Amino acid sequence: MTDFWNGFANYSRCQSVRLGRPVEWMLYKTGIKGLELKFDLDCKWIRTVVEVNARSESRRAEIYSELRRYAPILETDLPAPLHWTDNHKLDVGKPVMRAYCERTDLNFHNRAVWPEMYEFMFSTMLPLQDNFSDILPVLEEKFASFKF
Repeated sequence: MTDFWNGFANYSRCQSVRLGRPVEWMLYKTGIKGLELKFDLDCKWIRTVVEVNARSESRRAEIYSELRRYAPILETDLPAPLHWTDNHKLDVGKPVMRAYCERTDLNFHNRAVWPEMYEFMFSTMLPLQDNFSDILPVLEEKFASFKF
């Protein structure tokens, strides 16, 4: 697994140079508790994800509802609309709400397709993160005073 993530880090650095701007992944550092950007992959799929994983069901619902409100902005420049689900369960049984881009034709265990996986991850997370950054001030303002 380390080889895969090191390869993706190298790919991301090369793409940063090509774009002429640094690319640093926000991932878990969104500034909003219970809201993360992440990559999810296994032998059946690869996903670029916005995940609402707050412990409180009411907080999850409120954040998810606000994200849905901004779906047109979040989906700008993505290759396809996001898949939205408000009842996803993680492998450990934890309920989360998600919006994601997905490919189901790439198997993580096949090293020959890693470059294609890197390209998908980069080309979907970059616009998703940029779009998320555009709405982040609104989300921060709304949830800074929200009591759960």
